Amino acid sequence: MALNIDYLLGLSENQLYGLLGNKHKATTKGKWTRRGLEEFERFREKLYEEICDKWEACRKLANFVFDDPEGLKRVVQEIAEQLKESVFPEIRERAHNLAVIVVRKEGLEKFCNCS
Repeated sequence: MALNIDYLLGLSENQLYGLLGNKHKATTKGKWTRRGLEEFERFREKLYEEICDKWEACRKLANFVFDDPEGLKRVVQEIAEQLKESVFPEIRERAHNLAVIVVRKEGLEKFCNCS
């Protein structure tokens, strides 16, 4: 399910995890949020491989301005495109949601251990 990046960027952290857990709609209901957090943790290693290694996030960080809304959307879109090419179907189908969580919640530099 490809969702509009503007829509995803407007969701709260709980709603993003709720959407990841529910797959159909953003929700803050506890069980869906917990399930979304569990899913994200389950994908963490694969996401690291796709975003930090294959997409080379640390090298590309200098090219993005995160406090600019258009720059933020551009980095989310590029990461989502990388995730859509993943060999892992669970990641491909949730690419945009996962990209927003990594960029906005986790922080790309922190997630990839860039120094």
